[in-house]
Amino acid sequence: MDQHKIDPIFEQYSQNGLVNRQLIEQYITLNYPEYPEQLKQRILKFFGQQLTRSEAVQMIYTVINTQNFQDDCLLYFLLTDVDCSGQVDADELQKMYQKMGCQIDYEQIQQWVIDYGEFMKLNFYQYYELSKKLAGK
Repeated sequence: MDQHKIDPIFEQYSQNGLVNRQLIEQYITLNYPEYPEQLKQRILKFFGQQLTRSEAVQMIYTVINTQNFQDDCLLYFLLTDVDCSGQVDADELQKMYQKMGCQIDYEQIQQWVIDYGEFMKLNFYQYYELSKKLAGK
């Protein structure tokens, strides 16, 4: 399903430009029951109780398009790349790891960025290679 097809779905849920997270969870459960609950919860924890329409669309789009390790990495990369630059830096990585409940020293994250990236940033391919190493793949 394309993102532009998902967006109109949320017109009915939008109030003052915000969408209630519970409605999004219900939508995912009703329309995509085949997706594992664990995956849904990993995605949902990145978002607050009130989402903008674009956040709601991004959430649904990532749930229905994430099915393997590379897709998981792409999902986390997109959620981490908050400035939509196509690259992530150590600060963005640290925020992502904190949201995931991982306690990793900032110096360690910086070292990964130096080892795997260029100009203190990682593109998706570099992020994916780092993720494979960390996951033992």
